[in-house]
Amino acid sequence: MLIKYITKYDAIYQSLRREIEAGNYFNEQSLPSENQLIQKYDCSRNTVRRAIAQLRVDEALSHLTGFAVGNEIYCVQRVRFLDGEALILDHNYFLKRVVREPTPTIAEGSVYEYMEQTLGESIVTTRRKYTVERTNDVDCQYIDMKGYNCMTVVSSQTFNKDGIQFEFTQSRHRPDRFVFYELAHRRAQRIEGHL
Repeated sequence: MLIKYITKYDAIYQSLRREIEAGNYFNEQSLPSENQLIQKYDCSRNTVRRAIAQLRVDEALSHLTGFAVGNEIYCVQRVRFLDGEALILDHNYFLKRVVREPTPTIAEGSVYEYMEQTLGESIVTTRRKYTVERTNDVDCQYIDMKGYNCMTVVSSQTFNKDGIQFEFTQSRHRPDRFVFYELAHRRAQRIEGHL
């Protein structure tokens, strides 16, 4: 028999999350004061602060990925190598209700192939944003930075045929090996009397 213990701050976090989802509070900023929460939950200030910190993590992840707070997601981290060098660190977040049960073997191969061939999903469009950001501890842990203090970051939101965002990916590239190409086409417009 498996017994799962829930910490006091986790129970408070879950209670506050349910109240926010029920519309009792707009977000973490509209919660009662720390003193009111301490009285309501009969706990210490530190316990309340830990519960609120977890709410902030949820909001930050939601803001980063575009997924609503409360959506269940899978997180996959991959390091991509070129010529034996670790150059790209991918952080992939997949919506669980669309990308059902991806195994480690699937994550090591092609999640898109699994979605299209096994799950019958149609992957339609991706929106990308390119930025340059300072390196963080995780970058330095997995990528040989060669003295660089920044990464080229490609953030992508990918949608299926129903318009549902099922993936958010942040690919962090060492800047000296990043290249971006784009090809744009314009359609000829017909002007009155001209082609």
